[in-house]
Order: sequence, then C-alpha cells, then structure tokens
Amino acid sequence: MAQLEMETPKNKMEGLCELKERIDYLLGHWQCLDGEGLTDEEINRALHYIIEKIEWTYGFDGNEPKLNIIFNK
Repeated sequence: MAQLEMETPKNKMEGLCELKERIDYLLGHWQCLDGEGLTDEEINRALHYIIEKIEWTYGFDGNEPKLNIIFNK
C-alpha cells in the first residue's frame, strides 16, 4: 500500500509562495510587442505551473461558449 504524504502548512505556504512568484513573473514580463517580453515557450511553461486545466464548452443550440479555467492548488 502506498503511503500518502500529508501536506504540512509549511509545504502549502511554500507552494503558494512559488505560485505567487510565477504569477508576478508573468505579469512583469508578458509584453512581447517590443521584443523584450517572454517567448511563447516561457509563457507556456509558466502557465503550465499555474493552470491545471482549461475547459472549453459550447452548445449546439445557440448557447454561448463557456470557458472554465481550473487553477492548480
């Protein structure tokens, strides 16, 4: 039987601090118009750490499309 690792408050805080740093990094460097921003690959790598899943749904009966972004916890 696999032993489950319990998440301690310290581990949770470290994870949240890392998440905050990644978000700050993206917000500070996302502009690519002047050539000094992040590359597509750098943006994708940073978003991969922040976002767990993107759900895109649309109805066939004229309903508006829905976009649901699920963030990592």
